[in-house]
Amino acid sequence: MKIIKYILILVALALISFSIFSQNKQDAGFIITKKGDTLYGWIKDVKIEKMDRPNSKIRIQLEKGKKSKHKLKTISIIERGDEIFETFWLEKNGSVFNEKYIVMNNKGDFQLLKCISTGDLSHYIKLYIDQESGVFESIDFLKLKNSNVIIRATQGVFGLKKKKVAEYLNNCEAIVTKIKSEEVKTIFDVVSYYNNYCD
Repeated sequence: MKIIKYILILVALALISFSIFSQNKQDAGFIITKKGDTLYGWIKDVKIEKMDRPNSKIRIQLEKGKKSKHKLKTISIIERGDEIFETFWLEKNGSVFNEKYIVMNNKGDFQLLKCISTGDLSHYIKLYIDQESGVFESIDFLKLKNSNVIIRATQGVFGLKKKKVAEYLNNCEAIVTKIKSEEVKTIFDVVSYYNNYCD
């Protein structure tokens, strides 16, 4: 049962990645700039291979027909169709198996992360193409509301980084207990439980 659930999650993430990569059309949406301006219009797809390049440009055809381009580093949020992306500058802290990232202001590594769900605990994924295999990949991240720390929440085939996630969410004893007892096993379970039962 555990293996089937894990396989279904991998398939879902692969389909998300494929849908973003394969679309070559415009969808209605908006962008919010770092200056706080909101621009509505038709937005071209976001290319996976450009998600970590701050000078990559996104094209938007404004409602009045005017077209404009904006560098990703000048944007806070992109909503395109039913997809939401947020930009972050992240400074890595810790080892490979104990990664956490500090949200910085215009320094560190630039990332455009896809928002899976938001709340007191938000779930993001980083989409990328593995350079050796050419396969779509994703990395799960968690971010507490009003925190400047984002953690990597999964480790590939090993699944949820239980110890790291429990440590990050130690303000809610109930979820720490659920993670340790494996009643909460996936990142989706963690986010749902935290947002519904933790204050």
